[in-house]
Amino acid sequence: MIESHPPDKYQELLDLLRPWLHEPDWAPISVLSALLDNHLLFQEEGLAAGDLESLFRVWWPDRSLFETMRQLQEKGLLTMGPGQRTKVPNGLIEPLAGILSTILGREKLSLPRWTGSLAELLTAFDAYCLQELSGPRPAEGHPSTWGGAAYASAGRTHLLLLRPYPLRLQAHPELYVLMICQLPQDRVGAITDPFIQHPSLRQRLALYDLDRGQKMNLTRSDLFIHFERFLRWTHGLRIVPSPELTRSLVDAGLLVLEKA
Repeated sequence: MIESHPPDKYQELLDLLRPWLHEPDWAPISVLSALLDNHLLFQEEGLAAGDLESLFRVWWPDRSLFETMRQLQEKGLLTMGPGQRTKVPNGLIEPLAGILSTILGREKLSLPRWTGSLAELLTAFDAYCLQELSGPRPAEGHPSTWGGAAYASAGRTHLLLLRPYPLRLQAHPELYVLMICQLPQDRVGAITDPFIQHPSLRQRLALYDLDRGQKMNLTRSDLFIHFERFLRWTHGLRIVPSPELTRSLVDAGLLVLEKA
């Protein structure tokens, strides 16, 4: 176990994370990612286990969230705050975010005309914005962009974040957020139902599954449109709307499909 203060060496923290750095055992990394976002992106202090339970069961139906959190707590990576709300110890937030940014950025991606890491993809998109577009620009130093990148466009900030297995869907009041992640093939309602029930999610949050070439995006972010064009024109990947979300929107009366 490590103490609740910055470790002398990042290696100590990396050694604690090492057993979980590869699929299919990414459940602990995803829990830590959700807690880091809660602090760095939404500036909130701690989450209750119930905030993560629904999507945790989608990704790992045979695992226990409480057991996963217990393992993290035993290693000193989680602490319990007021009201039984769990958080990453304050002294570990910065080094943990740095290490997980590196880990997530190294994830490999195979597109029709390109193979590389997710970090390399975002670096290439930075260059695309600077060379090809007159509006969007990388926004350096944004505090909530661990594991991703920030862009300024049309007077707003847009985040592209690498979150392979998101455990919490939440709209930011000021930022547009695109999560590069998996979209589930089973129990899809855990993703689509919140989009149907909460207009703020439809307005501010987008989910893109680059492996399946599908998206859940109802925002009006011009930056996300440019990202799609970059994927199509540069790497041959066409992103289409998730059929599950489209069907849910039609069933809820929020979308009307015109007949050909």
